[in-house]
Amino acid sequence: MGPIRIEIVILVAASLATILAVLDIIGIKVPTFGRHESSDSKGKSRPYAQFLLSFFVIGLCIYSMKLEANTGRSLSGVAACIIFSSGNSCKEPNESSKSLADSADYSASGGQNTVDVANRPSTFCEQINYATGNPELDAMYNAAWSLDNGTDGRVDRERARQLYRDAAQRGHRASQYNYAVMLHRGQGGPVDNPASVYWHQQAANQDDYLATISLAGAYADGWPGVERNYAKALQYSLIAEKCEKGDMTNNIGVIYARGGWGVERDLGTARIWFRKAEVRGSRHASRNLGTIEDGLDNSEILLWDDIGPP
Repeated sequence: MGPIRIEIVILVAASLATILAVLDIIGIKVPTFGRHESSDSKGKSRPYAQFLLSFFVIGLCIYSMKLEANTGRSLSGVAACIIFSSGNSCKEPNESSKSLADSADYSASGGQNTVDVANRPSTFCEQINYATGNPELDAMYNAAWSLDNGTDGRVDRERARQLYRDAAQRGHRASQYNYAVMLHRGQGGPVDNPASVYWHQQAANQDDYLATISLAGAYADGWPGVERNYAKALQYSLIAEKCEKGDMTNNIGVIYARGGWGVERDLGTARIWFRKAEVRGSRHASRNLGTIEDGLDNSEILLWDDIGPP
């Protein structure tokens, strides 16, 4: 059993005080410790004041517990951040809150969604067909795409974002990716990078190549609101590297050459990946290889190839 919540203690005390006040109002005297009778008019009004105050406290406690149940934030925490912080911690919960709470994968993995590195289908690198065979979801995706890109002469990204979200929640892979991109770019609504990562993960779980490389970039760069994690960046980079593209291959070399954030620095392994990236046409692999061959130890000058949504 966890510690007794202060709200529960206050709620019980206020409820007892309310009961005593009601009994006093209707004329039932309940002996209490330290109680004394008062014949003045102020004494007669005390039960009413006690009742109103206790009723207010009960409502405040119930609201506080409901607030924490719905948002994960306590009323005292909200008050503290308003009074003492600059306001950054007082923002409303983002769109990722419910997504993460509802994700069975997220809960089962202790807060980390995982993707199978080894088993990718043969179509993983092609990403040609976005149809699912579900006419309703495909129609929602096509309508969202049209509003997102103005193919019918009308752009409405707020509506497009809603349609992508609705189809994404029902498992439409392309909608999951496009919704994730809009969350990252702040198109059709506010930027929400944690939610963007979540929906990228859902698309990647369905073998979406673009979502996979975006996740590699999100964890390598440390998008605002997303903690940098080279171990996860490496995981997704190794998945995408199976498509033998130079950008992902170079970035694997950068991760090993820099090290940290869950990955041990290994210049020998970095050289192997940079040489492989050179053959695959990476823009920066030759320069990065020359940097570590020259013995320059400043890993910050190593260059990433661009990946993921801008």
